[in-house]
Amino acid sequence: MVGQNRSLTFVFSGGICSIPLNVNATTTSEFAFGVNDKESIVGQYADSNTGTTSGLVYRSGAFTTLNPVVNALVTNAQGINNNGLVTGFYSTDGTHSHGFLFNTGTASYTLIADPNVPNFVFSQLLGINDNDKGIVVGY
Repeated sequence: MVGQNRSLTFVFSGGICSIPLNVNATTTSEFAFGVNDKESIVGQYADSNTGTTSGLVYRSGAFTTLNPVVNALVTNAQGINNNGLVTGFYSTDGTHSHGFLFNTGTASYTLIADPNVPNFVFSQLLGINDNDKGIVVGY
């Protein structure tokens, strides 16, 4: 991709900076937003082939693409706890966003109900703790 701007994700560990992520040949940008103690990384990538920005989980050298609903234009995976539970948000219209959880053990999604608030625009789930209660924070 000579001559094109491209955002790359990097990992700094043990005094070494590396660029381990490259989801596929049509990835135009990628971002890492969270990592757990088991070295699983979550984030997002833009794919020029599909025109979408999907969430991702990178663990043990393999990628899992996250799209909680089939018509998601943008998905952000923001945090992952040591139990493999991912928290994030998605948008189907580029304006409104909705929270989700993804269980890496069962490969299943839980869509979080939006708050019942007048003029609701978006919710973003950004972090999750490691206890069995899976307390999620965001705004």
